[in-house]
Amino acid sequence: EKKKNQGLCGLNNMGNTCFLNAALQCVLHCEPLVRFFKDMKPMRVDSPKTRLVVNFAEIVQKVWSGELESLTPRGVIESIIQINPYFRGYGQHDSQEFLRTFIDSLHEALKLCPEYDYCPQITEYV
Repeated sequence: EKKKNQGLCGLNNMGNTCFLNAALQCVLHCEPLVRFFKDMKPMRVDSPKTRLVVNFAEIVQKVWSGELESLTPRGVIESIIQINPYFRGYGQHDSQEFLRTFIDSLHEALKLCPEYDYCPQITEYV
């Protein structure tokens, strides 16, 4: 049963992280990505990039649960800082730089996991 508030969840800033939250809100409303991460099987965490995947999947689940008005994407922020120290300090940065780092890191982590390697079934998400 679909809840009325699914997807209507704000992201709290940690310092000046509005650049990051704006980009995350866009990604959180990209239907093929949302479907993929909502349906995602558990993943072994063995690097900052796989930690980012797991943290993002958790945010997708929470945002689309319809149960929260807002949340702080702390896990995603902390993972991104480990991956790229440029984002250290919770200061203002470029949204496009964050989005590039974020998408590239998700891609790199998922392509190393055999269970998420390309297969014909994945096209249903596109």
